[in-house]
Amino acid sequence: MYSTILKIDDQVKLQADVDLIQQWVVENGMKLNAAKTTSISFTSRRSPIATSYTMNDQTIEKSNTCKYLGVTMSTDLNWSTHITKIVSKAKQSMHFIMRNIKGSHPRTKQHAYKCLIRPLLEYCSGIWDPHSVDLIKSIEMVQRKAARYVTNCHRKWCKKTQRPHVSTSKIVKELKWDVLETRRKRVSLRYLFKALSGQPAWNDLVQHVREAKFLGHSDHNKKLFLNRYATSVGRYSLLGRAMRLWNDLPKKKMNGLSTFDQFNDIINCINFSG
Repeated sequence: MYSTILKIDDQVKLQADVDLIQQWVVENGMKLNAAKTTSISFTSRRSPIATSYTMNDQTIEKSNTCKYLGVTMSTDLNWSTHITKIVSKAKQSMHFIMRNIKGSHPRTKQHAYKCLIRPLLEYCSGIWDPHSVDLIKSIEMVQRKAARYVTNCHRKWCKKTQRPHVSTSKIVKELKWDVLETRRKRVSLRYLFKALSGQPAWNDLVQHVREAKFLGHSDHNKKLFLNRYATSVGRYSLLGRAMRLWNDLPKKKMNGLSTFDQFNDIINCINFSG
């Protein structure tokens, strides 16, 4: 359940909804465990409205984070907690796989990484794609470690250059793996394209999108008006990121765009990292 809370009356209405659900549960012979129920407030206010809710005459515990459909959300909508968790989980999975298929063919190791580890790092990545350099590096480090494992090219220190003999960037490039940051940017752009194409599931997103009023010489004819955000949360949100990437796409290819496959071909040829 979620609702916008701007005043005390909004809190009262949400509590009434909780009571209605509790009543329905009782009437249908079920139970809700208040001890396993939490409430969380998403706000950037310095002095947010103090809220409190009850269930079965028990106060619902307040939390700073919650896991929703596999994504850990924080009160300030900062994704560092979620990213830290998925990186840790991916590392654990990789160590387990590395022990069990140590002597396998490189192709088998590569399949294991792409099927079992990389999905952990990319689930809903279009939503939480970070802008912090430290978070970006922490995610990329997992892929770089996997690249050394797949190629069996482990870190060997060169005393002369004070660097590894072979860089992980070169290994990843030789494996023809896209940088994870680039893959996340492509996901965001695909989401935006689906919204602009009128797909019903993306109606809420497209309501905040408008065509640009002015087109520069290098702009494509599908340029969007960039919203002004007062906070970094808005600027680096899915819509904020995707619209800036969209407007920077090549004019020559975007002007003749009509299908999703054509759009996919355009973004697959672009490296968005760095």
